[in-house]
Amino acid sequence: MKVENYLAKFFDIDVVFDTDMHRNDTAKVQHIFVYEKGEDCEPLIILVDVTGVLVPASDVKTFRVGNIYSTMQHGQLMTEKEVKQAAKNGEMKAK
Repeated sequence: MKVENYLAKFFDIDVVFDTDMHRNDTAKVQHIFVYEKGEDCEPLIILVDVTGVLVPASDVKTFRVGNIYSTMQHGQLMTEKEVKQAAKNGEMKAK
């Protein structure tokens, strides 16, 4: 199951393909905005796909966590599996 579909079970999400200011090219990068259910004014976190940029390309996507107001560490790198596990364990929560 895609990570965005899995996250949608627990959160409201918005998926955007946009350029990443940390990259020097114009390639579109997946950004997943994760909101508390029913609270879509400020995202808990923003997950940015960094596969092939900060980590070698592989079969598993890796995301950089952009912390807005969650308990997650800003700048942390997480694989798809780790993101799913954090959502399942309730680790993506507001401060």
